[in-house]
Amino acid sequence: MINYITAFLSGVSTKLYDDICDNPHISMFKNETLLETLKGIQFITTVKVGIDDPLFMIVYYIGNVANFIGDNNSFKDPYEKSLIYSYLFLFLLLDYTRIKKQKWYEYITIILFIYGMFLESYIFKSEYSIFKLICRVGSIISMLFLLYIFPNITITLKHLWLTIIGYFFVSSLLQFYSLFIYKKHDIKEETLEESEAETPEKKEEESEAETLEKKEEENKL
Repeated sequence: MINYITAFLSGVSTKLYDDICDNPHISMFKNETLLETLKGIQFITTVKVGIDDPLFMIVYYIGNVANFIGDNNSFKDPYEKSLIYSYLFLFLLLDYTRIKKQKWYEYITIILFIYGMFLESYIFKSEYSIFKLICRVGSIISMLFLLYIFPNITITLKHLWLTIIGYFFVSSLLQFYSLFIYKKHDIKEETLEESEAETPEKKEEESEAETLEKKEEENKL
């Protein structure tokens, strides 16, 4: 049970770190202490699950390498890029006798995961979109449903899906925030700035009108 929570936290911390670094919409949360904490949680949780479930670590690593091959910018952060090399050392410590045989459909699921990681940057051109939000939420619901109706699937798939669910959960929240909440905030700020910018102009126009009225009255006199 503890590894299920750990796998979920691995996905959550990975996405939080990624978006706090790259997402300007939540830049207010960006500070070194928080980022270092998220890096520690991400590394510890992933390694913990990986040591207990070596096949998870192998699939997780290959999936991330596939994502890097599909989009070189996906690992532009030095810490994220370093994991491609530092995780290799972990393979020397894994107990490969703990790997359990998968069923044919579980191998297909693993292959689809790796292929999906490679295609992600081609499928989602924009960082934020309604389409991406729908896909994230739909994927979470689908995986939770599959975990419910197939409780006897191998532990590797459970760890993999829970990691993805954690990642997609944070992604969905930030997608919603960026698409609907942050944009409304931007519109309000722009409206205020426009009104503030118009105020001096209006004052000048009013003062000019008053001056003209005074001149006309003086001329009449």
